[in-house]
Amino acid sequence: MVNYQIYLDYFINEIYPRIIDIVTKPFFQKSLLWIILPLFITLILIQVYFGRYKNEELGWNTAFSNSVSLLWVTTTLFRFIYEGSQESLLNMVLLNKEKIILISILAFWAIISIFLQFYHILPKKIDFLIYSSIPVYVTSILFVILIIGNIVLNLNTLYASLFIFFIISFLFFLLRHHIKAPKAVEISLSLRKKYKKEARDRKINEVKRKIKDKESRFKKDITRLFNNTKEKINKVFKLKFY
Repeated sequence: MVNYQIYLDYFINEIYPRIIDIVTKPFFQKSLLWIILPLFITLILIQVYFGRYKNEELGWNTAFSNSVSLLWVTTTLFRFIYEGSQESLLNMVLLNKEKIILISILAFWAIISIFLQFYHILPKKIDFLIYSSIPVYVTSILFVILIIGNIVLNLNTLYASLFIFFIISFLFFLLRHHIKAPKAVEISLSLRKKYKKEARDRKINEVKRKIKDKESRFKKDITRLFNNTKEKINKVFKLKFY
């Protein structure tokens, strides 16, 4: 039997303090605000917009812009590490290897993202889910806080960051859900829902029709095979007893 108390104690004693540290860091280190505030305001505005206009979907151009934003955050973080060090480039990398690894991961994601958006490689639904504003901007904000805020980089930080990410995603989901859409948008959504239902019903009926056709052909083939076999048996018996 799983002892959930162990996990609860671990969360309270290890993860929760790290969550508080990450969330409150911008209020104690003012330089962080100048970087994350534009990102956070942009994220809020985008969520409010899509909450009001629920009939609109993310486009390839918007996903591409989000990917470029990742590249901007990457260069900002690397500039912070570079300008904050008086060492040579090699020593700077060695002294900040954990941060450099984290920045490199973000840079790799940014480059891959730009490539994927530019050539429309991923299916639209998957691409727009990964590169919508919440995954891109919340991840960027967390990276900025972790690196510039000098948060200890370990598993506790990873778990705390994931927890913050999912909580923020849920809060913005509630925000979008409770924003009242204009009447025209509600009508558009209603018509779209009706169209999707009709399209789904047509697909279901088409599948049913194909199944019935296959069953009918199968029955005909079985009947034909049975009749042919019966005729052959009758011929054999006739020849035998002739």
